[in-house]
Amino acid sequence: MNLSNMDNLESNVLTLNDVYKSYEGKPVLQGVNLTLKKGAVMGLLGENGSGKTTLLKTALGLLRPNRGETLIFAEDAWNMSANTKQRLGYVAQTLDCFHWMTPQELFMYTGAFYQNWDAIKVKSLADKMHIDTTQRISNMSEGQRQQTSILQALGHSPELLVLDEPVASLDPSARRSFIKELIDINLDEQTSILFSTHITSDIERAAADIAMLKAGKVLYQGGIDELKEQVVRIHIASESNLADVSSDPLVLKHQVAGNTGRLTVKGFDVKGLDVWEKQLNAKITVEQLSLEDIFLELNA
Repeated sequence: MNLSNMDNLESNVLTLNDVYKSYEGKPVLQGVNLTLKKGAVMGLLGENGSGKTTLLKTALGLLRPNRGETLIFAEDAWNMSANTKQRLGYVAQTLDCFHWMTPQELFMYTGAFYQNWDAIKVKSLADKMHIDTTQRISNMSEGQRQQTSILQALGHSPELLVLDEPVASLDPSARRSFIKELIDINLDEQTSILFSTHITSDIERAAADIAMLKAGKVLYQGGIDELKEQVVRIHIASESNLADVSSDPLVLKHQVAGNTGRLTVKGFDVKGLDVWEKQLNAKITVEQLSLEDIFLELNA
């Protein structure tokens, strides 16, 4: 292995190379490539059924890919060492075990498996989240169970934190508090974070990077600001009837009526605006889209 490849492995805490996963012959992940760098916060955005949970479980070695390579801290995820497991924190969609315990008992049990479990930190976070750690988990609301699961994953200060729809059951106030806590953890401890969601506002608050998943394929991975520059809506007012513009590979969606049109385009370069105007004999204005609008356009 050359030195540049070694540097890449060391700078990436998580790497998926051409990963395929299917269930009973039905493809769920189809050639996924994804990297998460040290200290980064990335949101994994996709509709329900797009493959987000399968991607996270495969990335963590909880599922074995049919094809491809999954690395965590440069180790094969399916065969990772005990030391690497100590560096991970994972929050599933639901806490579906240990319901007979109280959170306090769950944290004591979990702490026994980690060398650097911080009971003081967990208590402080529980107080912030207003979690009663003395009541049975079976008597807690879905939101409180989800928060308990989050605390369970944070107690050993993982270097990589992976969360599957972590705020799905939380009310708006609790969601905002958790997102703020996530940002603080990243800033204070340089924790690398990958979290899945279908709520675009949560990604915009917490993450600088995004991976957009559709039908088991990554449509885009990169900065949110860069994505907003690439996918825009253009409004066309021509002096004559518009030719068919839908065949242009940049066009994702179009509405054309006579000499006016509205197009959503991907990979748009504002430097080429003059060329478009000359070709179409038109005046063109560019509309910037929100992340939610882009998500809806790409999943139409």
